[in-house]
Amino acid sequence: MSYTGIPYGPYGLYANTTEFEWGPKPFTGSLDNSSFPNALPKRIAAARQQGHRLVLAMTAVPSEVKTNGKFDLGKWKAKMNTLNTSTIRQAVADGVADGTIVGNKMIDEPESTQWGGVLTKPMIDQMATYARNIFPTLPMGINHGAPGFKWRSGERYRVLDWVSVQYVWNYNQGGITAWRGRGARLRPGQRCDSDVQPSHPERRGPGQIGRLGMPPARGARAPKRPTAPLTRTRVELP
Repeated sequence: MSYTGIPYGPYGLYANTTEFEWGPKPFTGSLDNSSFPNALPKRIAAARQQGHRLVLAMTAVPSEVKTNGKFDLGKWKAKMNTLNTSTIRQAVADGVADGTIVGNKMIDEPESTQWGGVLTKPMIDQMATYARNIFPTLPMGINHGAPGFKWRSGERYRVLDWVSVQYVWNYNQGGITAWRGRGARLRPGQRCDSDVQPSHPERRGPGQIGRLGMPPARGARAPKRPTAPLTRTRVELP
């Protein structure tokens, strides 16, 4: 299998293990729950056959990794351990090698109150190290919400492979250039709470994945079908 271009697509495009809810065209990728051990190798094989690319979410169910309303690192590790089988390790390694798998989202919006305020960037780096011991070639990352670049700005990611910072028009007010720059500065040695250019731009930290938040009309469900064209100059990342 050979892939070209930047994968583009929504959350939850799969209706079940191997079938799409819609499309998949014009989408070329998606982020989907990948926490079911028996289903994951089948999902990877189906995506490869369909020419589709995946961002996995191996620990996507918050209730499975929390205790008394707070993130529980021990439970998170236990959930990762359920995927630590020779079959799954080989399927993931093959998917990364041929480009079917883009990466794994370890947690969604750590700055959110849903995690009980216990997460830190060093803890997330610890999670990335633990997950890489199981899947050595799988890029590990997280999603941040629109203001996520401000979260714990005195700390730095040192192990994480990629970060997604959501662009939401009604938060960013159309400032997509500033949004791209702030996301790109989530790298070791750089604070992320200002628009000052990094003093050492050659120091590369986590890569950046673009994520758009397009809210529907009040009370409506967000559509998976694209509702407006996006040009390369608007979404291309540095």
